[in-house]
Amino acid sequence: MDLPVNRFKQLIREGRTTFGVWLGSGAPSTAEAMGCAGFDFLVVDMEHTPVDAPQLIELLRAVAGTPAPAVVRMPWSKSSNSKSDEPGPVSKSQAALSS
Repeated sequence: MDLPVNRFKQLIREGRTTFGVWLGSGAPSTAEAMGCAGFDFLVVDMEHTPVDAPQLIELLRAVAGTPAPAVVRMPWSKSSNSKSDEPGPVSKSQAALSS
């Protein structure tokens, strides 16, 4: 059996423009609806929303049944309260870049 093709990663490899949306809600039903709305990817923002690990798991489950993969924006802080070691989505995005 062949593994499913990640269309989002394929578009990036081909240098094509991708369109995504940031999820500001922790509701799985919203995540599922957005995943079916035609976007190439969804970003679950753990940096600026109160989404925690249990909510993240439910959001990822909801998105998994849609055509759009999830990218998780992890908090940049490495403090003891850091969520940067949370369960693995398709991709992770670090919030802060050093300049």
